[in-house]
Amino acid sequence: MRNDESKTELKASAGLLLQSRSLISNSDLERLDDLYLPFLGPNTAALYRLLAKEVTHVDEWQERPDHNFILDSLTMSLPEFVRSRRRLEGAGLLKSYYLQDQLGELYTYQLLAPLSAEDFFKEPLLAGLLYNYLGEERFLQLEKRYGLQGQREIKGEDLSANFLQVYGRQGNRRAPASQIPTSTKPSFDRQASDFDFKGMTALVQGTQEDEVARHRDFILAQQILYGFNEQEMARAVSQATSLADHKIDEGQLQRILASQGQSVKPKEKGPSTTVAAKESSKQPVSTALEALLQAANEMAPMDFLQALKQDNHGFVANNERRILTDLIEKTTLPAPVINILTYQVLVGMDNTSLKRNLVEAIANDWSKAQIKTAEGAIKAIKDRQNRPQSKTNNYRGKPRATRVEPKLVKNEDAHPQSHNQADMQAALAALQQLRTKK
Repeated sequence: MRNDESKTELKASAGLLLQSRSLISNSDLERLDDLYLPFLGPNTAALYRLLAKEVTHVDEWQERPDHNFILDSLTMSLPEFVRSRRRLEGAGLLKSYYLQDQLGELYTYQLLAPLSAEDFFKEPLLAGLLYNYLGEERFLQLEKRYGLQGQREIKGEDLSANFLQVYGRQGNRRAPASQIPTSTKPSFDRQASDFDFKGMTALVQGTQEDEVARHRDFILAQQILYGFNEQEMARAVSQATSLADHKIDEGQLQRILASQGQSVKPKEKGPSTTVAAKESSKQPVSTALEALLQAANEMAPMDFLQALKQDNHGFVANNERRILTDLIEKTTLPAPVINILTYQVLVGMDNTSLKRNLVEAIANDWSKAQIKTAEGAIKAIKDRQNRPQSKTNNYRGKPRATRVEPKLVKNEDAHPQSHNQADMQAALAALQQLRTKK
């Protein structure tokens, strides 16, 4: 599979083929609706259902179709299709393959069946994501629905007959070798590149290192979902440790992290503090632009968003929290870059709230450009402004809406200040002064 991001910018005329390693049954689709739909969204679930239906009719195709039949069937734009496809890939429900042959570009989409309920709830990333979207009450309802049914405990002697007692030697004849391919379960990367699990373990109180190690996958999954640093995760793990037996309660840990994720408070700087943040702390706040860079480098994305909203007497909506969570989970953008993106959407483009489509479009561009610093994000904005306006149409043949990004302005009258707590307050106040004209 090609991991080149440029291949996500496919043309609607590109050909496609479908494959499924096993039959997608009605029970699979029921689990899709119950367990995956809350975080996939209705459009993505509809795409999976359409592909699962069409894969059984591949042999009827006289020629390989292009992507227009999907876009027309679901009344979906090509960028929406790409976003939905990536969500399916991230959830382990789809694999995408690309090649170019004599007929042009060709994408092959391999469908994977939803995990069994048992495997789903044992997979920390998927279960944690569902819990994050539904909350504890609904999550426990679904867990019970797919759990043990009927009598809770069976007593008595097992009198069940075995195979030979019933069928004897009738199974002696050798059947042809199975042509059904071995099913593969999706794999999920649980290790954040800058998260020091060993360092976090050393900070945990109330239990032993081997107990923390037993919950490694779960803890790393939660860290990816919530984006907390080592100190915060260690504090939460310590709070979720039983005083009686010194065991970690994963359910309690989930509730603690969910509660902390809903509150906005400054993040402590841990071992994962970025180099950019360290370097910026040595520089005086001499201009409004430097104030913006300092705040972007030193503040957590949720704190940065909260500061911008408070400057305009607003509040952070739940959908905005989810947008930031998705950015952390699904992109490789560092926190300072996410902060500049947030600033550009809210202040530079004069929006009252984060718009998912706009945020994801910019994030996709910056991920492809491998932007890793706040300074790089500022440069990308300026480069975009200086680029000649494109006159091409969008993928569906309708006029493309040109996104106009205003220039970042400098506050030339600002005076140099020393770096202390007052400077941080000045930096936050300067965010409001950076609003630009469209």
